[in-house]
Amino acid sequence: MNQGAAILPPDLLKSATTLRLPHRATLFAQGDRPKAMYCVLSGEVRLVRTAITGAEIVLQRANGGFVAEASLDQSGYHCDAIVTKAATLLSIPKGRFQRALSQSRFRDAWIGYVSAQLRHSRLQCERLLLHTARERISHFIMTEGRDRIFKLAGTKKAWAAELGLTHEALYRTLRAMLESGELMERPAGSFRIKGV
Repeated sequence: MNQGAAILPPDLLKSATTLRLPHRATLFAQGDRPKAMYCVLSGEVRLVRTAITGAEIVLQRANGGFVAEASLDQSGYHCDAIVTKAATLLSIPKGRFQRALSQSRFRDAWIGYVSAQLRHSRLQCERLLLHTARERISHFIMTEGRDRIFKLAGTKKAWAAELGLTHEALYRTLRAMLESGELMERPAGSFRIKGV
C-alpha cells in the first residue's frame, strides 16, 4: 500500500471505489465540482493548466499518493487532471473524507501527509530557481536521495521534466558530472554525488 492509502482508516477505505483509467484520460476538468478525493495507487496523474501561450504548465505530478489535495474545501477545480500513464486510483467520496477528518488519529495523519507534500513542493520550487542543470541535479540528489545517493525510479526523460530540463540537457550534464568525478553511477540506476 502506498504512503497516501496507508493513512486511510479502514471505514474510509471501505467507502472507496477503485478507478482504472487509461493513458490520456481526464480524471477531472478545470471548473468541475470536487466530489471525491483521489489517491493514485499506480500510474501517473498530472494536474495541468494551459498558459496564455498555449504551453502546458504542470502543477503536480502524482505517481503515488493523493492528487489535488488542495481541492478538498474548494467549490471547483482550478486545473485539469490528466492521466499520463495508465493509472489505478482510489476514489473516496468527498463528504465521507471530510467527516473522517473529525477522527483525531486520521486528522493527525492527514496533517502529517499534507505537510510532507508541502515540504516537497517547496524543495521543487527552490530547485527550479537554480540556474544550471548541474545545480538542479545536485540539489535533487541531496534533497530527494539518502546519504548522497538517489535511485532513479522512472526514466531519465521523466526525471528531466521534473528538473525543468530537456532530456538532452540532463544527459549532457550527467555525462559531464560523471566524467569529472563529481557524480558516480551505481548499479540499478542509482547516482551518488561526491561529498562536499
